[in-house]
Amino acid sequence: MNTLVQSKTMRSAHSIRLVLIPTLGAMALLLLTTLGYVSLGAWTAHRAATDQMEFDAGANRLIAGLFEILMERLATNNGLQAAEPADSAVLAEIERRRKAVRENFTLGLAMIEQRDFPDKQSLLGNLKVVMQKANDHRDRADAALKLARESRDQMLRTNYIPVFTDLVNAALKVWYSALYSTAKTDPALARLATIKELGFNMRDIAGLERSNIAQSISAGTPIAADKVVANAA
Repeated sequence: MNTLVQSKTMRSAHSIRLVLIPTLGAMALLLLTTLGYVSLGAWTAHRAATDQMEFDAGANRLIAGLFEILMERLATNNGLQAAEPADSAVLAEIERRRKAVRENFTLGLAMIEQRDFPDKQSLLGNLKVVMQKANDHRDRADAALKLARESRDQMLRTNYIPVFTDLVNAALKVWYSALYSTAKTDPALARLATIKELGFNMRDIAGLERSNIAQSISAGTPIAADKVVANAA
């Protein structure tokens, strides 16, 4: 009798094992699959966050450099409008701004160029053209600043600000395209992108107003009528 009971017990245990092993295996597989999906989701989120941070670092350097271009534009134009040759303080201020442009705008643009965004080739191609024109005007301004105002090229004095404004606007188009392309998957980032755009536009408009007044102070002449209208706008 005992032998029969033991035999039945062993068969029952064996049957339970036959049922449990596949079940436990399936549960283990399900657990591993779930962990895999969780890990993949976490890695994807981490990579997206890292990508955003890398872009933000490059974009911030680009915008910091654009501000320095605005300040370079102001300092150089003030020197071009002044009656006397530029003194060492004016030249040092211009070089300080240019150094900041090289350290921020140039490096920031290089980081942005590595990314994909709408109309990339067209926008970058246009930027390269206006950058070359701006560099030409930098060289001409350097030579003109050594001279008295009456010996400077009038067209250079007239066109210097518009040329550098074109540079800023071309760079902004690159920035906007890359900025909104990167932020489009996150509503919060999209709102922040809009705030960044509005913030820089306010800075640029204020810079133009300042330039319109500063150049008249440097030249010792009344503010031109068109500049008064522009400032009021």
